[in-house]
Amino acid sequence: MEKDFEDLMNHAPDRVNLSGNLDRFNHPIAKQTSWSPLKSGGTNFKAQKLKQPEPHIALIQGSIQMKIFAFIFFTIGAGFLIAGVFKFISPAMKEFPWLVVIIFGGAFGAAGVFLVREAFKELVIDKREGIIYKQYLPKNPNLPAVPEDTYKIKEVVAIQLIKERIKGDESTYYSYEMNLVMADASRLNLMDHGNPDSVVEDANTLSGFLDVPVWNGM
Repeated sequence: MEKDFEDLMNHAPDRVNLSGNLDRFNHPIAKQTSWSPLKSGGTNFKAQKLKQPEPHIALIQGSIQMKIFAFIFFTIGAGFLIAGVFKFISPAMKEFPWLVVIIFGGAFGAAGVFLVREAFKELVIDKREGIIYKQYLPKNPNLPAVPEDTYKIKEVVAIQLIKERIKGDESTYYSYEMNLVMADASRLNLMDHGNPDSVVEDANTLSGFLDVPVWNGM
């Protein structure tokens, strides 16, 4: 798990751009949109999944692997932080550099909080309402059911697939990104992880759901 986090957070991306002929996509937006990764970095395991709980709803959610990874990371950080604080205030343990342990645990725990939040974020594609929006689980009953920051489904022209080579000191792997391409050539990221077969399968399923083509630049 620690290695996975290093892959996720520390490896420098070697960006892979589409070198093929964009004319094959037969759409002017294909030449206007960017073919560089929208998100830098990425995991070397399956971090997101596509789910369709209702005929008019599609969800992009954090995978079980991502949630377990995030919780383990948070637990390790919290453990070091709590142990460091208790030992630091103990008169018998003053000589040990517990402050270093506290700082380490705090940094590890903060990263864990970020990962847990990302793991429980979902993107909702609602065909009945014609909108796309992000939300965090569990839902806050004090917030509007649908946030103000939404995207219109009618503006989606394609699903873009691209890959990014993540290069670190000890390992190199590819992360595969799925984006929605909008009518103004902007993009919305849906997935970014290391399982290409899953990304392609989910893209084809979402293509049928939205009735838009897949532009596969992987």
